[in-house]
Amino acid sequence: MIPFEVPSEQTVTITISDVAGRLIRSYEVDAAAGLNTLNVERLKLAAGVYEYTMTAGRFTATKKMVVAD
Repeated sequence: MIPFEVPSEQTVTITISDVAGRLIRSYEVDAAAGLNTLNVERLKLAAGVYEYTMTAGRFTATKKMVVAD
C-alpha cells in the first residue's frame, strides 16, 4: 500500500518504476481531501526495490519502496 495525503479533493497520478527507471504501472486516482491509500498488492511485483512518484497539481515527490517475498 502507498499512503498519501492531499489538502483538497483532486486527481493524483502515481507511477511505479523499477530502479532502472522502467515504468511498471501508472495510476490516476480521484483522491479525497486528507489521507488516501493506493493498494498495489495486486501488481504482484517481484521482490526488490521500486520507486514511486506522486504528482498532485504542482507538487511532485518520489520515494522508494521495498517489496519482500
